[in-house]
Amino acid sequence: MIQEDGSILEKGEIEVDQLFYGGKYTGEIINSKRQTYSGDVQSYWLESWTDIWYGVSESFNLRLMVPIDKWSYKDIESGREDASGLSDIRLAAKIKIRDNFSGLFGLKTKTGSEDKMLGTGKNEPFVKFVYDTYVTSNFNFILNSGGQFNSENNLYNYGFGLNYYLSEKLEIVFEIFGENISGKYNQISVAPGIDFNLSKTMSVGIAFQIPIKVIGNSDEYCEVMPYLGFFYFPGG
Repeated sequence: MIQEDGSILEKGEIEVDQLFYGGKYTGEIINSKRQTYSGDVQSYWLESWTDIWYGVSESFNLRLMVPIDKWSYKDIESGREDASGLSDIRLAAKIKIRDNFSGLFGLKTKTGSEDKMLGTGKNEPFVKFVYDTYVTSNFNFILNSGGQFNSENNLYNYGFGLNYYLSEKLEIVFEIFGENISGKYNQISVAPGIDFNLSKTMSVGIAFQIPIKVIGNSDEYCEVMPYLGFFYFPGG
């Protein structure tokens, strides 16, 4: 649910996803947007992602990702600050390279504001490769790795997921993944969850990202992060 899978839409098909997640960090961190918090800091945020897919062909999909961020943080020196609004929109193409292997190639655009800490406000390319295969008819294995690149702090991510279908309507999800920012900060998390098919065209999923290891600063930590997603497949 959280990580990229290897699914490719057929020609003319559309998929619309809506994802909500949020959480809290404590300590001195450089987060995935390369924003540095120093001192005794608690940072809270909520993100909403609208994700639209379109199938150009059976091996080529286009993707538009529109994030809305809301955050607040406080420390001893600067007190409390907050902001909300449009973050950095992402445009991407997903290409089926082989039957079980695909690549996502995109650009994070500078629609956000670095001053307001709503994204970085910079154009930054990103890439992700996904291996997705079925071990049995109801057991799915996903492996992925990628990164987002800029001149300061490159972001690398990696992980794998296991999906088990209990029935046509209910799927159990378990993921392990990590993020590394230029070797300075590395967080590894697990994320159990479920996905429930409401109908042939709509499903809902919920997952919880649970940090199990933070490398880079022993004073840093983040709490459990809930994810809620709605997935709509109107068809071609």
